Amino acid sequence: LRDSGARILFSSAELYEPLEARLKNILSFKKTLLYPFKEIDTLRPEEISVENNPQDIASILYTSGTTASPKGVMLTHKNFSSNFESIFGLKIILPQDNIIALLPLHHSYPFMVTLLTPLFTGAKITFLNSLKSEDLLKCCEETNATILVGVPQLYHLLHKAIFEKIPNPSIFLPILKAGNLVRKSLRLNLNKILLKKLHQKFGSSLRFFASGGARLDPKVGYELTLLGFTILEGYGLTETSPVVTFNPLKRVRIGSVGPPIPKVKIKINNPNRENAGEVLIQGPNVMKGYYKKPKETLEVLKEGWFYSGDLGFIDKKGYLHLTGRSKEIIVLSSGKNIYPEEIENHYLKSPYIKEICVLETTSAGLSSLYAVVFPNVDYFRKTREINIQGKIRWILENLSKELPSYKRIMGFTIAKEELPKTRLGKLKRYEIKAGYLPAGGAPGAEIGQIKKDAVSDEGLAPREPLTAKILELVSQQLKTKVNLNDHLELDLGIDSLSRVELAIAFEKKFNVNIPDADFSEIFTVKELIAKIGSLLNTGQEKLKPNLQPVWSQIIQKEPKREILDKIVLRPGIADKIISFLLLNLTLLALKIFWKLKIKGRENLPLDKPFILCPNHASYLDGFVAAASVGIRRELNLFFLGYSVYFQHPLVRWAVKIARLIAVDPAVNLTEAMQASSYVLRNNKSLCVFPEGERSIDDQIKPFKKGAGILIKETSALVVPCYIQGSHRSWPRGKTFPIPSPIKIIFGKPYTREELKETGAKKTDGDEYEAIAAGLREKVMELNALT
Repeated sequence: LRDSGARILFSSAELYEPLEARLKNILSFKKTLLYPFKEIDTLRPEEISVENNPQDIASILYTSGTTASPKGVMLTHKNFSSNFESIFGLKIILPQDNIIALLPLHHSYPFMVTLLTPLFTGAKITFLNSLKSEDLLKCCEETNATILVGVPQLYHLLHKAIFEKIPNPSIFLPILKAGNLVRKSLRLNLNKILLKKLHQKFGSSLRFFASGGARLDPKVGYELTLLGFTILEGYGLTETSPVVTFNPLKRVRIGSVGPPIPKVKIKINNPNRENAGEVLIQGPNVMKGYYKKPKETLEVLKEGWFYSGDLGFIDKKGYLHLTGRSKEIIVLSSGKNIYPEEIENHYLKSPYIKEICVLETTSAGLSSLYAVVFPNVDYFRKTREINIQGKIRWILENLSKELPSYKRIMGFTIAKEELPKTRLGKLKRYEIKAGYLPAGGAPGAEIGQIKKDAVSDEGLAPREPLTAKILELVSQQLKTKVNLNDHLELDLGIDSLSRVELAIAFEKKFNVNIPDADFSEIFTVKELIAKIGSLLNTGQEKLKPNLQPVWSQIIQKEPKREILDKIVLRPGIADKIISFLLLNLTLLALKIFWKLKIKGRENLPLDKPFILCPNHASYLDGFVAAASVGIRRELNLFFLGYSVYFQHPLVRWAVKIARLIAVDPAVNLTEAMQASSYVLRNNKSLCVFPEGERSIDDQIKPFKKGAGILIKETSALVVPCYIQGSHRSWPRGKTFPIPSPIKIIFGKPYTREELKETGAKKTDGDEYEAIAAGLREKVMELNALT
């Protein structure tokens, strides 16, 4: 308002009063006139009619400002009318059409496509005041909508919602691809017939989706096409009124934004080896200039061409393909050019990542890529995965291996809120960079360090007695201040082990029991308080002494019946024969294809139970360990593994035979500990991987505290073990293993006291952590021997 100098405002009835009150408090708007719609409605047209020249300014629309402050774009009557005539000439929107309008009309894209074009064409416009999917589908069906106009974010959500309901997309997609080939060759949309029920949800008249405002993910566009939909992507800017290119209805090219519309010309400035460069635009739709910004106007309007700042190339058919924004290109110190959107789309393959923004960070004069990641918390809940930071790191590491080294993300921050975006869904990169990176451009954090909001005193001691006591207890347990709005992991650093200890502390103090499975669905302090309040029923807690949880008591409890049913302590003769055959076949395969070498097997006890603790870099590690201990020990050796890997019907039968304790330690840590203790108490041995996850390379990660608890409270002997080369044999991110030499070394057995003494200097006094650290040292020593 200040920049435009507007003095008359038109308002809806709902906004009139709050807007009027705000304007009175702003000195520069004292003379502003505010008209409610009901007053405007009484005016006769002849009283306000004026003559217009085609070159007169019709509108000043402000750019969304993704990389800088917004600028006022002066668009004339000729700009708008010529753009309409070009679109009308394509015969995409017809008089009999009904267009669903979802987007705000203060953006040029919806203003032209969902207002001016249908208005001048004589088509029907249906405005929907809700963005809920059920309301959208109901509207499409009830109004016989023919065209849905949206932004890529809308189609991403539609794509996600549809494919989440398909049981096994990998089986279904080949069928759809075959149907799509028929559609291309014979103009017969078989997939629309095959998926009739899906299409009926959008009504019987829908002709196509129109996408603009930002780049559509080609995967989303392609797979919506496979479902029998038609999606047309176009390109434009506020400065071009806005449409520049659009995909023809009968010649759609997914991944392209189409050829230029009639009366508009485009060319590529200074193309590189791939024929990509800045997109220049010429035509009667190009703006008059930026309001009150002559310098900025001259920078983009040169010799009759508008310099868009967008990068792309034109293919042999004349279709434009966009690759990024020139202002958003990151030039690394190595001279490599990075297109952030390309990198972001790669990492967005993971359903665990909802949003990601790639930025440049500099350290010691060297630049690298840094990401701000907003996790898909709903998907974390659905999969019952609570280690958000660890999972995101795991995903970034895996996906990074598919990229050249200079394109890989070298650090990341977890965002607690959605990233700032324009109304059309574009990331506000300058705002994200200002919010997550200091002025120097360096995050000042190791990979994965979480950016925390400053914790204020507000909410630390609320009036509700129960809330205050819970906050106090959590604060005591974690030895840090706690805020009502804190995220258990992102702000407080709580892992699966800390959750168990917290749950036990609550049981001791409030006499409430929070099962592991329930606790895994709690992500914030507020949710934790609500859960305890619901368990207490009356809201009056039964106070007990604040005792620390005792792992020695927890671990000795009998596992649940469903866990015991999966543990076979005394296998039958048939199981032994099958185990013997499988073991020898595995050993033979490992020796032939992976040149397996075994060293130190004599260190493994024969007459007493032990805990075998190898490093972990590959899916092969479990097979290598099992095949290397020898048949006598192997028949008494149990393996602790994630249940998710053993739910498939093809491998579920092997759980008992292979002596797998299939639980999810991240969600049901107590069950995992109790099951492990149970087999050790019954004179059986156990193999655990103390790192808790596979390493991306041969570097040994820190060992989890849980390993220290198990060793301390069971008093079992511990055999460190180092597996060399498995990370090359079956790297993370690869579907199948590849032949590469593997060597396994078994160390001598150690007692808990010996491990504690070794690791004591590396910890702050925690006995369990000292044992885990000591164990890691012993594995590292074996690594040094190789």
